[in-house]
Amino acid sequence: MSKKNKAEKKEQKSTRISESFVLFSKRNVIALGILIALTFLVYRGALYNDFVNLDDDRYVTENPKLFLQSVGEMFKIPDGYHMGNYHPLTMWGYKMIYSKVKLEPFAYHLVNIILHILNTMLVFYFILLLVKQFEIAFVTALLFGVHTMHVESVAWVSELKDLLYAFFFFASLICYLRYAEDRTRKGFYAIALLLFLLSLLSKAMAASLSIALIAIDFYTEKKFRKDLLLEKIPFLLLSLVFGIIAIKAQQSMDAVGDLTLFKPHERVALASYGYITYLWKMFVPINLSAYYAYPLKQNDALPPAYFAYVLLALGVVAAAIYSLRKNKYVFFGIAFFSITVFLVLQLLPVGGAVMADRYSYIPSLGIFFIFANVLYSMYQKAAVKLVAVALLLLATGFYSYATIQRCKIWKDGMTMWSDVIEKSQTIALAYNNRGVLFSTEGKKILEESKNDPSKRPLALANFDKAISDFNHALQLNNKDTQAWSNKGLAYWRMGINDSAIVHLTRSVNIDPTYAIGWSNLGSVLYSINRVQEAIDAYEKAVTYNPGFSDGWYNIGILNYNLGNKDKACESLRKAASLGMEHAGNAVRDLCK
Repeated sequence: MSKKNKAEKKEQKSTRISESFVLFSKRNVIALGILIALTFLVYRGALYNDFVNLDDDRYVTENPKLFLQSVGEMFKIPDGYHMGNYHPLTMWGYKMIYSKVKLEPFAYHLVNIILHILNTMLVFYFILLLVKQFEIAFVTALLFGVHTMHVESVAWVSELKDLLYAFFFFASLICYLRYAEDRTRKGFYAIALLLFLLSLLSKAMAASLSIALIAIDFYTEKKFRKDLLLEKIPFLLLSLVFGIIAIKAQQSMDAVGDLTLFKPHERVALASYGYITYLWKMFVPINLSAYYAYPLKQNDALPPAYFAYVLLALGVVAAAIYSLRKNKYVFFGIAFFSITVFLVLQLLPVGGAVMADRYSYIPSLGIFFIFANVLYSMYQKAAVKLVAVALLLLATGFYSYATIQRCKIWKDGMTMWSDVIEKSQTIALAYNNRGVLFSTEGKKILEESKNDPSKRPLALANFDKAISDFNHALQLNNKDTQAWSNKGLAYWRMGINDSAIVHLTRSVNIDPTYAIGWSNLGSVLYSINRVQEAIDAYEKAVTYNPGFSDGWYNIGILNYNLGNKDKACESLRKAASLGMEHAGNAVRDLCK
């Protein structure tokens, strides 16, 4: 090649890189348009999904904080704790949506999809700044936008927190890179720190950003310097503070799992299992589930096969280190993935699942970055250029189709829990929650059968399915208070009161502080005119859960019927203060 041709090629490359940094250059605008269109296309089906009975009730449909708690109260500690989390920006987001549309699921899903599209655009710009190569940025963002592992984060209303924290997380990384280009521009540093704070206020998992910045410096800097670590101190301090807050929030509702259930070395094996499983599902997202149960023990110990995952995880780390002989992108991709997924590998157990698709939302970027670099390297070689294009088209098509299909699984609670049960028959929660849906549908049809008796067999069939699911749950865990209570409630709805009382009594005997069990027992007792016993049950419900508005309302109505007007009005006012609208109406009509 002549010197002139080499110079022209170098000039073309320089021009290409320069154009890449103009965010709204013609090429970038076209790329962003493709990313927006394709991401919306694969997720548009989620717009017509309903809420699901997995946290959506506690975050939205039955959450009085959305209209009772002020924005200021949401930011206070511990007032701002919700479901074992401190994420006031997320709760404010729900409050804003609720104030506009109340309980219309379309709007909540639309917000999630918009945020995911924005995150995809931020990923494009972040990688563009990081590697200064358009093709790598585009492929990374494309995979991020359509990948099936992200469906849980996007199609589940309760995961607004995932999308919101990611938005500020990626924006912070972008500002940090702009600062890293010229460290005299302290304004970008300050904005990066502020965006990090907003990310932490959306979800505590953002704490990993402070370490991810070190990985970015390793990738971008020719020589690692001490001052690079010193400038991370404010980020690390914020991570520490919010880490402490997160632990206290989890402890406030006993969300931290039983540390004695698995021994420390078994925890390491389970963390390695999660680590490797996330990795392979990035490439082949099959057998996805809304709930991944812990493995069943064998002879009171973790099955030996799980310890092989420790070796596999170490092998991945070793391979990443070895790759530094040839390039930095493999090491950076694995490092970014490892850093951002570490906090959710259940070394400190939180919740009842060993892993969750949503935990891969930000970490997946590291794997897509590696894949994009590999494809780009192949694309530059004439012999395998078409192979690279074919692989990209195949991956995009496969992930897009799988994502469209996966969104259908999140249509409602029935389809979602049925999918969980299809994947695993060892999850009591799945049977219990599906049983609740069968029981609720049976109640609805039973009401309709009063005008159309031909519907009664269908109602009873739903109750039979509900009881079958509750029995499955109890076979898996015979101390499941929710399953005992829900089974009793189903019997009551069928008119089998003796069995209802037996099952509800069993529920509160297992856990005397189970407020819903006491409330359900109170409803059954009242229906058979055991009024004073019903009041006693309701009073136990509100004793153990003072924020239980149904319990206060029922106490009020029963006392009013007994002629205890003062006590009745006191209870009704309490229910009204907790956001129950018809309790407020009762106060207006009865407590004059």
